[in-house]
Amino acid sequence: MKQKHFIDIHKGITPVFILLLI
Repeated sequence: MKQKHFIDIHKGITPVFILLLI
């Protein structure tokens, strides 16, 4: 359950991180 929450946070941060790289 805790791991699923961590994945949800990662999904939210990943797109932002990609935009920063572009």
